[in-house]
Amino acid sequence: MNWAQQNSRWINIVGLVLIVLLSSEVLLLIHENSELHDLLTNPSAVGFSRMIQPGDTLTSFAFQIPTSDSVTLHNESWNRSVLIFIFSTTCPFCETNVPKWKMLFGVLQLTDLDILGLCIDPPAVTSSYMQEQDIPFTVLSTFIDANFRERTHLRGVPVTLLVHSNGIVERVWPGVLSENDLEEILTVLRDTVAQGAD
Repeated sequence: MNWAQQNSRWINIVGLVLIVLLSSEVLLLIHENSELHDLLTNPSAVGFSRMIQPGDTLTSFAFQIPTSDSVTLHNESWNRSVLIFIFSTTCPFCETNVPKWKMLFGVLQLTDLDILGLCIDPPAVTSSYMQEQDIPFTVLSTFIDANFRERTHLRGVPVTLLVHSNGIVERVWPGVLSENDLEEILTVLRDTVAQGAD
């Protein structure tokens, strides 16, 4: 066997090993993708508690205004329906949503809806983030409330919620908002405003 044949044989063996490794990687990615899909569609099926959903109550939680040290307990119904943006200052997906939330605020600020951000980070960090991102809507820090995530079934951010004035969650949009989500939110909120005017 000459040198060229031996070299060709090694190239074939190395190529075969690479194909096997890449095939294994593809199978692992398919499996992980399936688990992620199961988590998003049915969190309890993969051992996670469910995410916040319509019908849950969001009335009782402690918060701080980012520019103040005082702690306030919100434990009553809202004055009117409220669109809530829940986020963290360290979440890149939240940062992706900020311009979309600002657009929603711009469109809806003159309606009969409250628009509110709830940040799970400390007040000082929240305040800095608000300035960096030029956030125009009111943001409260829920960092002081150790049970906020558990009581709201919050398993990740960002989350966009529509909460009725009685504190019952009406709609939930988890994750980064798509164009379809934005259209749906605007439609739902216009319907909510119209019903409130009746």
